[in-house]
Order: sequence, then C-alpha cells, then structure tokens
Amino acid sequence: MNETSGDWHKYNVVKAAWMYFIGGKSQAEIAKALHMSQPSINRLIAQAQRERIVQVSISKRPSECIELEMELCAGFGLSNCVVVPIDAASSPRFEDVLQPVSKIAAAYLTSVLSDVSIKRIGIGMGRTLAGTFAEVVAIERPDLEAVSISGSLTRSLATNRMDPVQVLARNVRGDMYFLPVPYLANSVEEKSVFLSQPSVQQLLDKARASDLFVVGIGSLGREDHLFANQVITEAEYEALIATDAVGDLMGRFFDINGQLVPVELTDKAVGISPTDVSDRRCIAIVCGESKAKATLGVLRSGYINELVIDEALARRVLKGFDSGKLVP
Repeated sequence: MNETSGDWHKYNVVKAAWMYFIGGKSQAEIAKALHMSQPSINRLIAQAQRERIVQVSISKRPSECIELEMELCAGFGLSNCVVVPIDAASSPRFEDVLQPVSKIAAAYLTSVLSDVSIKRIGIGMGRTLAGTFAEVVAIERPDLEAVSISGSLTRSLATNRMDPVQVLARNVRGDMYFLPVPYLANSVEEKSVFLSQPSVQQLLDKARASDLFVVGIGSLGREDHLFANQVITEAEYEALIATDAVGDLMGRFFDINGQLVPVELTDKAVGISPTDVSDRRCIAIVCGESKAKATLGVLRSGYINELVIDEALARRVLKGFDSGKLVP
C-alpha cells in the first residue's frame, strides 16, 4: 500500500471503523493503537459512516486481509477464506478476538444459509462456533435442519454449554437435532453402547447427509476446552502430548503435517469422522493465536475447504506453512 496516497487514509478509515464497530474498542483505545489523537479517530469513524462504509456491517476490509485470504486459499486449496481484521499491534486474548470473528462468521453463515438448496447443516462443537451462532440474526428457514455432528454432552452426561446447535435454535426457525451422547466416551466399549442405540444411529445418518458442515478446530493446551473442562483425563492428556498431536477435529487428533496420530482417544470419539465430510462443503471457524499449530495441522489434513480466521492467527499459520514449522 502506498503510504503517500489517499489509500493510506482510506485504510485508516476502514481500520478504525472495524475496531470500533466490530472489535468493540473505545475511541481512546483505537487512538492509542493507531498512534493518532482521539479527535482524529472520531473524524475517521464519522467519515466511515458518511461514506456508507459502515452500514449494518463494515463493507470494506484492509487490503492486507484480502492478501492473506488469497495466500491461505492458494496454500491449502481452500475455495474461500475470510480473514477478520484485529489489532495486530497487540497480543489480544482469545475473548478479545472471539467477538469480531463471531460477528463476521455469523454474517458469512447467514449469507450462506440464504441459499435454499442447503436443507441441512451439520455443526461441530466449541466456543468459537457457539459464539458465532449466538450472533446469527433471526433466519426464517422453516425448511432448514441443523444437527450436531459430534457428541453434545460431557463425559458426565451434563449438557455442554458450548453446543452450537442449541445456541442456533434460539435464532433460526427450523428443526434442530443434537446428539445426546458425550463428545468422547469413557471407553471404546461405552462408545459401542452409545452407537448401538437406534436413535443415535438415525441422528448420525442424518448428520452424514448434511449439505454443509461447520466445524471448529481444537488445540491441546491445558487451558483449552478438552482438558480445562475435563473432557479428557490427565492420563489421556499426557498420552496425547507424548504423540505428535497438535489439534483436534471432530474428536480426531492430527499432527502438524495433517496426519492422524495413533492414539486410543481417537477411537472414543462419538460422532461422525472427518472422512465423512471428505469432498463435502466444510467451513472451519477458528480464532486465537494459541491455535496456530492445531489450525496448520487440520488445514494440511485436507478436510477443510472454507475458512473464517482472525488476522493474527492467519499470519502465524502462513509463517508455519512457509517454514515447515511454527515459530514459538
């Protein structure tokens, strides 16, 4: 971008608008991040509204994000990618990135679901998906079905508060189905018991026949969902870490090269598998720099063909793609 041209000013107009309306930042926070005065930020935001850059959502994005989208599509064979701008000058917490990604991912999915040929959507699990579907505006699609593609409960059989299908049910007029089984069974034998139930088999068959899949990508830090919410035990966590696993997709664990790792925990996943979505339309929504290794591994698996991702994470994933490993 030529900093001596009007493009640089327009970039700042769009960036300030994004940070204010989507990122939820105050004008004082934006002024500090962009190294400008607060009155200058006020004028940028006013210009964005005057020129209708700001409507219901932001109609333009920084050109850097479009370049990242093109690189991700080329590098991983994606048919489409949306990179959500964030304040790259800071190291935002997951919660700070979740809001803008959820808003943009919700707008993207709302547009996708306007296609009436999509009759059924299979939905994975996780905080990012739950946050996204909480942002989806009311959709009048009484013909639309949504079904969980993974178990919806914890191992204690308690309701999972991050079940996106239940969140989506509040905003969409259609039929919603969730799998009343845990994400991971306590044993392979227990998984067989769950799968022997006709109602579970019917729901899994329904899930496999979805026209569209929307999934999250799980990482394997102690602060992440699987361990922090006791979905896996200490012994199972240690066994995972002892392998080369970096991330989880639908309860299956991948290394950084996109290969499934040989771990018993994979055999305990209750739900459809990544092979069930192979060559199907599958959108992954992911955010937070801590998910860099997991995202790189899952993208290399080839099961994802559309992606919504935050700017900082996108940059880290591309660095890993170029170098063959992720820089700590």
